[in-house]
Amino acid sequence: MNYQSETIYHIYVNNVCVEACVLEEELEKHLNHIKGFLELTNIVKNATIDYIRCEPPNYGEASF
Repeated sequence: MNYQSETIYHIYVNNVCVEACVLEEELEKHLNHIKGFLELTNIVKNATIDYIRCEPPNYGEASF
């Protein structure tokens, strides 16, 4: 995984981060797994699932 050039996401359930640094192409799969887990376990019936898009850092010329 190259987090420096990939857009990543953090997934939250009821404002608690449950998955961090999920790649864009894996986001839908992770969301479906979380939704399925919540439905099967009945842990939280009215859970809210959100995600935040994190842009890759822009490393310009570094001065060391």
